[in-house]
Amino acid sequence: MRPSDREWKEFFLSDLCTVGSGKRLTNADKIAGKRPFIGATDNNNGVTGFVDNINSSLDSNVLGVNYNGAPCIAFYHPYECIFTDDVKRLHLKNSQDNKYVLLFLKAVIAKQREKFNYGYKCNEQRMLRQKIMIPVTDAGEPDYQFMEDYIREVMAEKYESYSFENADLNSKLQIEEKKWFPFKIESLFERFEKGKCNNASLLKEVKTGGIEYVGATNRNNGVLYFVEINDKTSKMIQKGNCVGFVCDGQGSVGYAFYKQEDFVSTINVTYGYAPWVNRYTGIFVSKAQDLIRSKYGFGYKRPFSRLKNDKIMLPVTDAGEPDYDFMEKYTRHLMARKKAQYRNYVEKRLVELRSGDFIQTDR
Repeated sequence: MRPSDREWKEFFLSDLCTVGSGKRLTNADKIAGKRPFIGATDNNNGVTGFVDNINSSLDSNVLGVNYNGAPCIAFYHPYECIFTDDVKRLHLKNSQDNKYVLLFLKAVIAKQREKFNYGYKCNEQRMLRQKIMIPVTDAGEPDYQFMEDYIREVMAEKYESYSFENADLNSKLQIEEKKWFPFKIESLFERFEKGKCNNASLLKEVKTGGIEYVGATNRNNGVLYFVEINDKTSKMIQKGNCVGFVCDGQGSVGYAFYKQEDFVSTINVTYGYAPWVNRYTGIFVSKAQDLIRSKYGFGYKRPFSRLKNDKIMLPVTDAGEPDYDFMEKYTRHLMARKKAQYRNYVEKRLVELRSGDFIQTDR
């Protein structure tokens, strides 16, 4: 199902949904408990704590939309929870509330985030008059059935990807049994490219859309923020499916990361390209490379002359060549285990939420 095949039309948010308010709850008044407390945050599905309090904002099967703090970020809450006064509660006005439709609206509403900032807040009046684009029927009415079917399909594909990866859980991969050998980084790649942006002021940061701006950091897989694609940035775009090596930058010299998507990069990062590079081998090699980063510091930079001669330990075949097949299978195995762990955790939490026996954990 492709949204591009549908006709779309704009609606005021207030035409589609009823909007309820949250209620302020101070830290002093909070009573520790098992009920999720929804705050104006952009992570943890909006949950900022767990309380035993009940007030007029008590709700479930609802879309919570931030209008302050992290404006236009929305989260779907199937469970019973209460909301801070910086979050609005949305229910469908002319249709029965539906998990999949509300998840579709969550994504659509988030597209409006860029217009709001610290000086232009998403207050209640602006939220009610906010226009959003949604797919419509031949009669020009909101096509809730398509929204539901589309989200169901997306979620089914995601679960199938988990199941596919889980097949690797049965493999017997023992990294300790492999022979390892040092290789110069120069010998592993066919070509190297430096980042092309030497003046970040030429870039325009955007909250949604755009392209990754990658820099000298050991966080967020190298992503500093997203930038607008225009005539200037289009000339700086570099192809993905490569391994990036941080060569300069306080506290980050010596780190590496795999980049799957195309990106724009600072000149402080050098990228290696080779036919063997894919998502799994790239991650394996970048993590193996990180084991040597302790030799670098703020006063000891990494020019290309040092980078190409750096040696990293890799598992090898019987012929003494890098065993990229093993690296891929081993990384798939680790990712499958982690996905299975996530899936088991989510399913367990859903059972607890549906049974009313939610247990707060440190995860």
